[in-house]
Amino acid sequence: MNKENSGNSTEMPKYQSHKQVWALKIKSIVFDVDLAKKDNRETDGGAIITPEEERFSPFKVDHVYVSKHSPEVGGYYVVYEGGYESWSPADAFESDYTNLDKLTGIDQSIDAERLSRWESIQIAKAIPGINSSSKLIDAAEAIERYLKEGTIPG
Repeated sequence: MNKENSGNSTEMPKYQSHKQVWALKIKSIVFDVDLAKKDNRETDGGAIITPEEERFSPFKVDHVYVSKHSPEVGGYYVVYEGGYESWSPADAFESDYTNLDKLTGIDQSIDAERLSRWESIQIAKAIPGINSSSKLIDAAEAIERYLKEGTIPG
């Protein structure tokens, strides 16, 4: 993407995301238009999304979502705080977001040995009061120690 504003040689301001979202990776999508053709009926333009995670049931999205986001298998169904629904390609989503459920123990399958420093720092950034590099590194190390040893620093 062009970082310069068209007609202007000044670079646009840069932003870094700090949002928390809810998301499911998409295993399959059945578009109502395809079902309607088979059933010889009008389509509602929606779709049924089946998440990769088996603990979540397939769910319906409406025609507005489908036409606005054109979801694809392998990407992510994303819900932002406030309820806005979106779709994101897997590469973009996975490079920008860390699964907090896995890191906080909701998903017990995490391999703490594979937790990267970057992921620890991303979690530490979300902690109120972390406003300097040294506090950030200390918090990241405490998170890593907790995940590896189960001990909370005093």
